[in-house]
Amino acid sequence: MLVIATPNWNAAGAGGTYLNHAIGVWYDGSRRRWAVFNQDRAEMPDGVAFDIELAGTGALAWVHRATANIAGNSTYLDHPRANANPAAILLVTPNWNPNGARGTYHVHHIGVWYDARVGRWAIFNQDLAAMLAGPEFTSRWRWGQPHSCTARPV
Repeated sequence: MLVIATPNWNAAGAGGTYLNHAIGVWYDGSRRRWAVFNQDRAEMPDGVAFDIELAGTGALAWVHRATANIAGNSTYLDHPRANANPAAILLVTPNWNPNGARGTYHVHHIGVWYDARVGRWAIFNQDLAAMLAGPEFTSRWRWGQPHSCTARPV
């Protein structure tokens, strides 16, 4: 089982609690459950909400590890459903210990982008810091329509 987590500022449409920390997920084997945590190890504020998706491993969800597939602030994914597919929608979350062993903290907010030059998707550090080897990311591929934000309400 893999977990994708996205902070939700106003769950159920109510006012919310702002979270300005890069997050990740980890599996607590002693409690036999997943948890969301702040990568900088700051205390999680009361009232923070997350949208959580549980995904099995396989054709649609996998763990990506930043290794030799790094260029600058990005780590390139290699997955048959995402390769050469600029219309893919990818959801990613840093995963501290996907195999139950001690993991690597990743204290950067992340995003994804499609590099048409190589026909691959990449996970990148939004602060443009170099991507280091070691972090692992729960990655989920799906069909759908990406949403772009504008200055005007949609």
